[in-house]
Amino acid sequence: MSEILKTESMSRSSTSELDKMYSEILKHVLDEGSDEDKEDMAGLFKQIVGSIIVLFEALPKSALTSTLDLPSTDITEILEALHSVLDIPDDENMPIQLFHLSFRDFLFSEERCANPTFTIKEEAAHGGLVTKCLKLMSKHLKQDICDLRHPGTSIANMRKSTVETHLPQDLQYACKYWIRHLQKSQIKLLDGGEVHIFLQKHLLHWIETLSLMEIISEGIVMIRALETLLLPKSDAHSSLLSLVYDMKRFILNFRSVIEAAPLQIYSSALVFSPKKSIIREQFWEEVPPWIVDVVSAEEDWNPSLLTLEHSGPVRQVIFSPDGQLLISNGFDIPKAWDTTTGALRGAFPDISTSLFGATISTKVALSPDGKFLACTSGFDNNIRLWDVKRVVLCSTLEGHEAGVSSIVFSSSGEFLASKSRDRCIRIWNITTGHAEILFNGKEGRKPVATQKCDDPAEIIFSPNGDFIAGCINSHQVQLWDAKTYSTLGLLTHSHKIMNFAFSPDGRLIASSSLYGPVKTWDPVTTKPCGILARVDLGQLITSSSFSFSPDGKLIACIVNGAVEIWDLKTLSFCGSIDNSQGIKHITFSPDSGLLAAISGQYVKFFDPQTRTLCGLLEGHTSDVTSVKFSPNGQLVASSSSDHSVRLWDAVDIGIAEINETRIAKLKFIGNGHSIISYSSDETVELRDPSTGTSTFTVPDFITFHDKVEYFPSNNLFAYADFDTINLWNMVTGEFYASLEEPDKVVTTIAFSPDGKSLAASYEDHPVVIWDLTKKKRRCVLSGQLKNVQTLVFSFDGRLLVADSLYSSICLWDPTTGKSLGTLQGKMGVISGIVVSSDAKVIISKSTHSVKVWDAKTAQVIMESYMLNKKVVGGVKLPILSPSLSESLNLFPLSAFDWKENKLLCSAVPLCVRRSWVVYELEDVIWIPRHYRDDLGTSIAIHDNRIALAGPSQRLMLIKVDSKLIPSKSIPIV
Repeated sequence: MSEILKTESMSRSSTSELDKMYSEILKHVLDEGSDEDKEDMAGLFKQIVGSIIVLFEALPKSALTSTLDLPSTDITEILEALHSVLDIPDDENMPIQLFHLSFRDFLFSEERCANPTFTIKEEAAHGGLVTKCLKLMSKHLKQDICDLRHPGTSIANMRKSTVETHLPQDLQYACKYWIRHLQKSQIKLLDGGEVHIFLQKHLLHWIETLSLMEIISEGIVMIRALETLLLPKSDAHSSLLSLVYDMKRFILNFRSVIEAAPLQIYSSALVFSPKKSIIREQFWEEVPPWIVDVVSAEEDWNPSLLTLEHSGPVRQVIFSPDGQLLISNGFDIPKAWDTTTGALRGAFPDISTSLFGATISTKVALSPDGKFLACTSGFDNNIRLWDVKRVVLCSTLEGHEAGVSSIVFSSSGEFLASKSRDRCIRIWNITTGHAEILFNGKEGRKPVATQKCDDPAEIIFSPNGDFIAGCINSHQVQLWDAKTYSTLGLLTHSHKIMNFAFSPDGRLIASSSLYGPVKTWDPVTTKPCGILARVDLGQLITSSSFSFSPDGKLIACIVNGAVEIWDLKTLSFCGSIDNSQGIKHITFSPDSGLLAAISGQYVKFFDPQTRTLCGLLEGHTSDVTSVKFSPNGQLVASSSSDHSVRLWDAVDIGIAEINETRIAKLKFIGNGHSIISYSSDETVELRDPSTGTSTFTVPDFITFHDKVEYFPSNNLFAYADFDTINLWNMVTGEFYASLEEPDKVVTTIAFSPDGKSLAASYEDHPVVIWDLTKKKRRCVLSGQLKNVQTLVFSFDGRLLVADSLYSSICLWDPTTGKSLGTLQGKMGVISGIVVSSDAKVIISKSTHSVKVWDAKTAQVIMESYMLNKKVVGGVKLPILSPSLSESLNLFPLSAFDWKENKLLCSAVPLCVRRSWVVYELEDVIWIPRHYRDDLGTSIAIHDNRIALAGPSQRLMLIKVDSKLIPSKSIPIV
């Protein structure tokens, strides 16, 4: 038999001989026993051998036994007679494999395997494994299957043995391949069927396991495959289809954190899912018990499929020709992303990144075949050419004498054109690295400023490869023959050129200028063909961006801030798009059926034929900088100054009501009894910290930095408006009082503990104590302290402490206004003051230290620079930085007290660090990108309440019980 197996190409006769041998071998499987025993053995054969020959990954006997849920003796008995066709190691932990694939082909063929007892139906074998995999996963999968406990535990810090111990090979196989077996089976996917029941109970547990196995990207592919299976066979009301669609949205939206920290599925992904998410509703009980209450800000999934993060503003997005990769670039490292899974496929660092950090925007260009990425540098004059697939630097193109501002590949991909601040245009052969100087305009001129990445290109090739066009100065574009490099002529404008581009067939070139209409030209003769202007040329016209439709029929132009559509063949005006003011950039979809337009933080879609709005994408928190369609038109990519790239479903776009009044900033006031929110339309409101509902709208214009206070005991809300402090009663909603110190700008305010007095500081003016009962000034504090930054009352109200810009701290009796002393010394800029509970000690925090002062003697009791792993209030805090002050930046000084001559901290509070809510300096809740517009102002924490401002007019609120948060009590590293 071995000789036959060695034959590369078998004739029908040799196959027949092989079939006889296989048939003889199989007879021994049913050699003995009664008819009933033989029937049982035949069933076991099909189940065991049928599974072995369709496995996507060979399993050892131990894993096969548990997967099939059969006694080990049954498997041993069947395999015993098959040593001649199966490689069965003595070690039960080694995989069982076929000697030759012809045995599998034989068993699948009813023609070749004449005995139906042994014939195996491939679809049935796969279907049987689906059922077995679902049963196995249902038995073992659970929340926190690896007993990690702590919600922020990172995959990067886990032992491999931890995963191997808790996830045996059979379970890993089931999690990885059950959907692939489902694809090859004939199992009907029905509402209430075995697949649906499994997902309803164990979906999140399965995703957690994929994260632990580090195959989240494969999981996304599996979920998409499952959706593809369902779509043609299910109606729109299928519960299973709806759940699978929600699965896809869920894992794509939260893939980055699920991949990094598996238990964030429960403490972040579930928590931040929209209200209408099926997964949120189905699995809400899986939210950990230490998350006590959640008020969601989002109703439903938006068309945004993926959010891809950068560390700086993003300026460019480019799809690969097959649409499988997206290149993004801006003020950090250019990156390549998988558009199906959101996985990072490569990063292409500039040499300057390691030396200076990524702070300067660069330009990138992708070759037409998608194989090479050309990148300019932020700090040298070179162009680096990368192999995109292998993420390997291929070559460095050297020659420019100043920074490169524009690069573009020829349509054939053989050449790369570049323009530099040295005013030279070069054409590079990317194979040899040799360059031809196409234009040299540097003589006698200084280099010009580098353009930003989102500016129009300064050098382009025509799509047909015949021409090169380059901007040689602010008013002129020069054309060259792409083969001979001979000059063809100039395109001249009277004002600064904003954009120029060839038509899809390369027979026209259009250009726009800052003041003037879009012009079209013949690239061969460089003579004008037409002017796209509806108004008299004597009127001021501004035309910035324009775009040709890919079918070559239309050209869309932004003229005087509005979008106009023109017929490219006749150069006749088709019409303008209503409500298109404020649009900065436009581009057509590949089929010319949609026109995408950037409008601030939004991307709008118009039908170019009817010129009506047909879609809108909302989600970025800063201005969109670029937008691109995928080659098949199914996806849209947008980049933004908010440090992110978003991938959108172009098929699923709809017209949503534009929310122009999102909450931009917020903070807790009144010791956490209220939240004050600041909207983008300058509306300021007080909100209930439990529900987020508005309780009061401030009638005056105030900013985030203006001083506000709320005193819950008497329900008074106070805010400063230049030289006046206005007070409102929050119960009645009525105006209470106006406290004015003419022409003295209020810098800070503070209520006394009993709510009967209000202290106020002013620019270049002493502190004033106001009597709130009589609504008039009680006293002016003695002393020369001015420009006060902080006012703090002691708990009994008998001491008022104030610090100034000039690094001194003063103490007063707020009843009499008498000075009680001054604390002086080298403190640096004071960033916090707290009075001990017994009012005997004052704790101050400055740039360099934390000092503890005796309030009576005004002397320093203790000064600390280092944390030194000391026990503070029973909590061990690791050294985070050289100074205690920097370490304490993560939590407020108000958490500290002084008792029994010790600096104590009753509890390490919740705080925000980078993209996480942190407890005891450990990550506990990951915050999605759109809630991190500005960590200092878009997220507020008070005690155990977290408030977040996102891209809507609603707050996201989370309440936790920090005592229930599990600690990292087990070693995982």
